[in-house]
Parts: sequence; structure tokens; C-alpha cells
Amino acid sequence: MADVSDIKIMMAERELARRSLRAHIEYKFKYFYKKPLLKNWHIDYTCELLDGVLAGDITRLILNMPPSYGKTEIVGRSFIPYAVGRYNDKKFIYTSYGDELSKKTSDDARLYFKSKEFLGVFAHENLATDQTTQWRLPQGGGLYATTTGGAITGFHGHIIINDDPMKASEATSKAVRNKVYDYFTDSLLSRLDETAEKKASIVIIMQRLHKDDLCGILLKEHASDWMHVNLVAINERPTFYTFGKFSYERAQNEPLFIAKHTLEDLQTLRAQMGAVGFASQYQQDPSEAEGGVFEETLFCGVNDFELPELSEYIFVDSAESLKQTSDDRAIVCEGWAIDEEQRELCVMLDCKYGKWDEDTGTNEVINMMLLHKKASVYIEAAGGGITFHRLLMKKITMVNAKLKKDGKEPILNPVYTFAPRRDISKNAGIMAMLTYYNVGQLKFRNSALGLEQIKKELKKFNPEKTSNEDNCIDALSKGFILPNVVRPKQNEIKQAVKNSRFAVKRTWRI
Repeated sequence: MADVSDIKIMMAERELARRSLRAHIEYKFKYFYKKPLLKNWHIDYTCELLDGVLAGDITRLILNMPPSYGKTEIVGRSFIPYAVGRYNDKKFIYTSYGDELSKKTSDDARLYFKSKEFLGVFAHENLATDQTTQWRLPQGGGLYATTTGGAITGFHGHIIINDDPMKASEATSKAVRNKVYDYFTDSLLSRLDETAEKKASIVIIMQRLHKDDLCGILLKEHASDWMHVNLVAINERPTFYTFGKFSYERAQNEPLFIAKHTLEDLQTLRAQMGAVGFASQYQQDPSEAEGGVFEETLFCGVNDFELPELSEYIFVDSAESLKQTSDDRAIVCEGWAIDEEQRELCVMLDCKYGKWDEDTGTNEVINMMLLHKKASVYIEAAGGGITFHRLLMKKITMVNAKLKKDGKEPILNPVYTFAPRRDISKNAGIMAMLTYYNVGQLKFRNSALGLEQIKKELKKFNPEKTSNEDNCIDALSKGFILPNVVRPKQNEIKQAVKNSRFAVKRTWRI
């Protein structure tokens, strides 16, 4: 049985949880999550701002902060049920870039709203509508959740929350950015439930991804309409934050959330992500890189005698192309291992490229297999890959017959086809190598075939700009975006291939 003093404490906490979002979140963590809240001033500040939104003191709010700093928990999973608990007729619309994310956020908010812990603070009737993406009280208050671009016909909200309207991996696409902006102006703005006397509110909360992302355009064209709160990971100058009853003076170089990232942690992140990516997502200062994103000074060569034992892979861009205006086709061999610091290490071993017909292309693959006899070969199934694979198998059979006749070792490389990842663009795949490159976990064999072409493509690559000189690094990137295929440890390879969720199919082996 609970102690009388414990009951009194709980009753006091419930009363405070009715009055402010900040107290409510602390109550939620203690009794619903059953774990302490990591306290920080930016959480207090965000809560004070959202209390201002709920009171109608703020009607247009842009809040920029780094990823994984608690914004969805505060704004989506906590603020929405808290607001509907206080005002049973308050209607919300919640949007985000991903269907799963918006569904999960809505469902998490709904389950908390129905929990005994929440009912101890705000007693309410049973939900009239009780669904994952749509739940509401008989009084009308509740939530409708959808994705960026999703239909919201027939729904209106007193408060619309736009949480991460765009994937980080899609930020370089002008078409996607335009789609996000058009959806905001053409659909979301028309869903505000407001009158001349009482304005509805919009909250946009996101990490900056591009100078022309949704926040960038709104702040450029309609800055006076919005309250803009910019929470950077590292404070470059002393800054004073104030709203309502909240005030905080932040010192120069003070990390935003030291329980999450110390200054040293953030400096490491900068090194891993590169200056451009860190400036955008953590410093909320997106800018288009003037040159390539792979800094030439960070290029890391390695001599043959320095190489550890590697698990080797050959990735083949198999599409046929003989036109002078078309892209080169590429074959890249890369090796994976664990370095002396117990980190994943990738080494580019050899690269071949050119404008090949299928006969020449299959010969080039066989030559690469003869150079790397233990390498597994991966052929992308799209773009003629299946046909290319069939021709390669025939040619390997003929080559092996000749090798046998000459008393030489046959080609024994396992050959696989794989379905391309539709959720990751070519640019995003190449960008997946950047962290490895920046911290020396992507190295390049000094004696590698095609090394100068690799250097040229890395130096030139910029996801903001269209280029047809990235085929070799595109092939190299396959090892980074097929994690269930490529593993750095030899004993993991066999099982990884067997369990691959990317439809990797072993097709042939002698």
C-alpha cells in the first residue's frame, strides 16, 4: 500500500501536470514511462513556447533544433494529449514525412491519452473515434495524423503541427522540396479551423536540411509572420532566450543538450558528418557546398602491405551503353574488415569503368574476378542486370572450360543479383560513405586500378548539382547501403547473405 506522503506527492504532481506542459512531461516520464526525464533548459523553453501556442499568444511558430533532441516526444506524444486533456474540443492535425512515423506518433499519443496515468490528471469520456491515425472525444477534440502529401479533406484543426516534413535523404531534390512547400500552402493552410476573432496556430518543428527547405522559403518570403526559434547545437556567441515566464542566458560554445552531446561529442559528429551536413542539421545553417562534399585533404590511401585480411565484394553497374553522351559503366571491388580500433573499415581495391557492350562488360567482370578470386560478385538486377547476369554465367562456363584444359584454377567466385533499394536515391547512397571517409574508415589502395577516376568523382561530387561523373563511387557505395549483404567479419557473411531483406539471390557457384 502506498504511503500517505507518496499519495500527497502524486496528487501535487497531478495538479502541476494540469497547469503546465513542462510539469506534465515530467509527470509522464515518472509515472507512464517509469524513468526520469533528462532535464535541460531547451525542453523547458520548448514547453513554454507550446503553452503560448495553446493560449493563443503564438499563432505561427518555427522551431529548429538538431535531430533526436526530443522534439517529437515533446510536440507530438506529449503536447497533443496534454492540450486535448485541458480543452476537450481542441482539434489537432499532425503531419510528418513518413507514414510509419506519423502513425506511431499518433498511436503513442492516443495510448497515453487513454492510460490510467493520464486519466489521473485529466479525466475524460471514452473516445468517440478510436483509431491509430484518428482519435477524438465526443466534444470534438482529438487528433488526425497524416503524411506530407496525404489527404486531409474534411478535417480541420485549431493547431496544425508539421513535424519533419521532409526526409534528410531527399533534401537535395528540388522536386521534393517544391512538393513539401506546395502541400503546406495548398493543403495545410486551408485546414486551419479559425475565425476572424480567433486565429488557429501552426507549429513547424524540424532540423534544417537545405537553404530552400520549407523553413527557408517561409523565413525568406514571410519572415514577419513567424516567430522563429533557432536552437543550435553549439552556441557561437552568448544568447539570451526568453518567453513568458522562461528566461535563459546561454554561454558561448555551450552545447545545447549536454546530456545528449558534449562539446567533444559534437566536434566528433562534425568530423564524421562533414562541415556542410553538420552546419545544416546541427547548427541550423544550411548552405550549398561550393565544391564537392568529400574533402580532398581527407582522402586516405593505403599500401598493399598495410591491408588487413578483407572480405571482398565486387559490385557491378551492368547496364549497356555505347553512346558517347551516356554514363560510363563501373565495376568496383571493395574489401571490409575491422580495424585496430574495432571500427568497420572499407578499402577500395580496384575499379574499372568504360562505355561497354554486354560482351565487353562481361569480360571486364571476369577479369576483375580473376584479380579477386575470393570476392563475392553482386549485380544489380535493374537496368538489364538479369540479362547481363545470364550472359556472364555462360561466359564463366566457357572460361572455366579453358582454364581446366590449361590445368589452371577455375573461377569460383559466388555470383548474386540484388534488387536496388528504392528508398535510397543514388546521391543518398553516395552520401552514406561520407562519415566513413571523413574519419578514415574508407581507404583507397594506392595501387588500385581506376584510382584517379575515383579521386576525380569524389572531388567533384555534390548532391546539389547534376553530374554524370559519379558511376564509380555509385558502385562503391553499394557496400554501404546493403548492410545485410556486406559484413566486415568473415564469419558473419554467410548468414548475412542468407537473411538479406534486399532480395539478394545467389545464382551460381561451381
